[in-house]
Amino acid sequence: MKKSLPLTALLVGLCSGLFGSGGGLLALWALRRRDLPPKNAQATAMAFAWPCAAVSAVVYIWRGDLPDQWSWGAAGLCAGAILGMTWLIKMPSRWLGVLIAILFVYTGVRMAFF
Repeated sequence: MKKSLPLTALLVGLCSGLFGSGGGLLALWALRRRDLPPKNAQATAMAFAWPCAAVSAVVYIWRGDLPDQWSWGAAGLCAGAILGMTWLIKMPSRWLGVLIAILFVYTGVRMAFF
């Protein structure tokens, strides 16, 4: 294990807490830099993101920051995750890499200019 792994994990957790999905994007980038194939990197990033999201959700609910009507969003989120993972299994790695690159560029442009 490289010494940078705990630092990377700390940064991913920090970004997840601050930006929500930003932690997942950072985790995906870090995993790809470690030469994981796109499908493995995506699956691993999702495995990292779930506990971070669960902790954040508990804190937001506990503080009263999550409106009741948004609880229905959990059903859509779960359905979307199942659909996305089904597509991930069937999608060629090359296409996944292209989609991830497009997502990174789109996210960067939105954050920088909007």
